[in-house]
Amino acid sequence: MKQMRLLTFFILCSTLLLSGCWDTKDINHRALPVVMGISIDENDEYHVLFSIPIAITGDRRLVQVVEEKAPTLTRAIDTLRVNMENSLDLLHLELIIFDMKTAQKGIADEIEAIIQMDEFSSTPTVAICDEDISDFFFNTKDSFEQSGNPLFNFFEKNSGWTSYQPLSRVWEVYQSIHSHTRDVTLPVVQSSTNTTIEYLGGVALKQGDVALQLEPPEVLIYNFVTNQSQRNARVEIDKKTAVFPQKVKPTFTAEVINGRPVYHLNIEFIIVVEESEDHLSEVEIIGRFNDLMERRLLNLFVKLQQEHADVLEVGQKFRAKYTYHELEHWRDELYPMTDISVSVQTQIRNRGKIK
Repeated sequence: MKQMRLLTFFILCSTLLLSGCWDTKDINHRALPVVMGISIDENDEYHVLFSIPIAITGDRRLVQVVEEKAPTLTRAIDTLRVNMENSLDLLHLELIIFDMKTAQKGIADEIEAIIQMDEFSSTPTVAICDEDISDFFFNTKDSFEQSGNPLFNFFEKNSGWTSYQPLSRVWEVYQSIHSHTRDVTLPVVQSSTNTTIEYLGGVALKQGDVALQLEPPEVLIYNFVTNQSQRNARVEIDKKTAVFPQKVKPTFTAEVINGRPVYHLNIEFIIVVEESEDHLSEVEIIGRFNDLMERRLLNLFVKLQQEHADVLEVGQKFRAKYTYHELEHWRDELYPMTDISVSVQTQIRNRGKIK
């Protein structure tokens, strides 16, 4: 009997240690934004917007856009949280967009703040819009409600993403800000009357600052070198000849010769010919493709070296060649003087449906 009383006493005491789920909120009482916009106006005031799916009515999906201005990013978010009828849950964000004017001032502080706040995930895609941030959000809201296609699908590899677009997550941008040898590329978009958004190209981001803008063909080269997916990576050699790279294999050699970094990049392509003039032989197609790729590669390397932006990760290959103190000066001293050469090797797997 005494043992039963002791057992009952321990069971009752243990229940006091169970926290349960007292702090959970029903999903119907939570606002789950999927897109966040950040802009800084001429008075250095933050303008923060959220796109929140709220309901499905018949064939239409409704979206609520909420916005707030405040001296700091956190105060703008907190003000929205206080004024909203539902709990603001930011862990489900898929996309964070800065306007171009803000990006040109630098987004290092904003990325730092997002990483430091526990309520944010580190996985949302980061992009730049080349128009007023409010216009972008309300234009894409109308498009989404009519088509039902989420804006962030444009940046997802299992949906609308192609190899002509760069793709960088919050954690990758944060990593590049604190790295001496790695930079990232972000997509630039604007709202469109024909589709939800229009892709304009990319920007090379150097430690959180915009270094230069890249055209879509240059972004494609970037994705080839960094070994991204080759989805929809069709390349036009000329007006009547197009090929589709099915496999891309970049390899490199990096060495220091007489105190100077020497970098050689070799890319092996396996392509399918999708369109071609009848008189072009396979040897001629390979020759034209190799010349085009080598020319684009070298031109891109030259532009990036001039702006000290290492988005093609050359510095990563020299991390074992220099001390940490020497790598601190990689972008401004070693990278611009790096001797870079490229070569391209191509095989034709087949000619598609061309006879």
